[in-house]
Amino acid sequence: MITKKTFYLLSLTFLYFLASYSIEFLILGADSSFFWCVSTNFFESINATLPIHCDEGPYRQASGSLEFFFSENNPYQKRPLYILLITSLRKLVSILTFGMISEYIEFRLAMIIVQYIILFLIGLNALKYFKIEKIDFKNILLLITLFSIPNIRWNLLFPSHGNITLLLFIYTLRKMNDDKTFYTKSSFFILIGTASLFHRSAIIYGFVYIIIRSFNNKELNLFELFKNSFLIFLPTTLYETIIYFSNYNSYDWNREVYGQFYWLIDLISGNNKIYHDMSCQQLETFLNCSWTVTRNYISYFAIGIFLFAFLIVFNSKKIFETNFSNIFYVSLIIYVFWSFQGLYPNFRFVNYSLGYFIFFSLIYINFKYHRSILLSLAILTYEFSIYYLEPYFVTRLEPNFLTFSSVLLFFIFLVKLIYLRSSEKYENIV
Repeated sequence: MITKKTFYLLSLTFLYFLASYSIEFLILGADSSFFWCVSTNFFESINATLPIHCDEGPYRQASGSLEFFFSENNPYQKRPLYILLITSLRKLVSILTFGMISEYIEFRLAMIIVQYIILFLIGLNALKYFKIEKIDFKNILLLITLFSIPNIRWNLLFPSHGNITLLLFIYTLRKMNDDKTFYTKSSFFILIGTASLFHRSAIIYGFVYIIIRSFNNKELNLFELFKNSFLIFLPTTLYETIIYFSNYNSYDWNREVYGQFYWLIDLISGNNKIYHDMSCQQLETFLNCSWTVTRNYISYFAIGIFLFAFLIVFNSKKIFETNFSNIFYVSLIIYVFWSFQGLYPNFRFVNYSLGYFIFFSLIYINFKYHRSILLSLAILTYEFSIYYLEPYFVTRLEPNFLTFSSVLLFFIFLVKLIYLRSSEKYENIV
């Protein structure tokens, strides 16, 4: 049965899709020139402009052909459940439209539904994490600021599975807050293991949970560690076993072509394999490459970091007594994890750690200590001041009208906050 809160969230997610598209493409006039992998096309059949991502080809073919899925031309064989979801939704769209639309539009509609599901699950986990029982105007703003984190809203019209990383981030934080004991139910680790067949980084979130809970409780049971590790890897092991006994071959594009993470194993084992780009796959270079994209990220999102730093200062007496530390530690471990991958494009992977830390912390601090409409609007305006895909190419933000508007809103919020605190009237900032 769909509860009233769930219905509101489903409706809000749908409306956000429409609003985000309208703002990004019709009002701000999204320009895809900042990212080589994306172009924008006008489709007469649906009278709309849509972004075209280079990942569309592999996802479209893999979700339509089992032979292509298991071929070495498919970069995404290690995302079987994600591809299966796309395939299932394509068939559903075809049935519901009586085959009256093109195969390509069927695929695009299926991908939009996939992104809708992921965004809804992000919202649902956020409601549980923040323990929100009633969706009022302030909570709607909180969800909108969460949905508007730059890469999250950009991915809504892409075939990318990148939004799953935010879902994993919030889900892990929620489990840390909800579980009263260190050893959570096995279902958590089974679910994390299953999620790795959608996005393989889910595995590291399972171990992030184990590391942080062990540190907090100052104990580590080796039997429980072995059992939970087994459960995390079980779905992947079963998947690989099925392939082994089938007529197909297992092929890992990230390993064979890019050497992602495997470059380090090769280095240790003395295997001199050549990958696509090895400039950052040396002990002498990988940390410098990682720091370069981190520095670029900090430079581009300096204003967001500035807003975050001010909020930390104004709440310094109480913020570290709460679950904020979990946000920091999860982000830190994820950052260290991606630092060893050997591939360092601007924005993308550092955003999974530093980016989520900055934006989610802004939302968390606002919800926990202020519940301020002004602050929510400042954060939201700042998020939309980040031009479409720009951080993938530009390393320093060129301020625009929305940038100045967000700073002005934040400044007004701070003035009001300082005044009310100094006059001992502080409760909530509206």
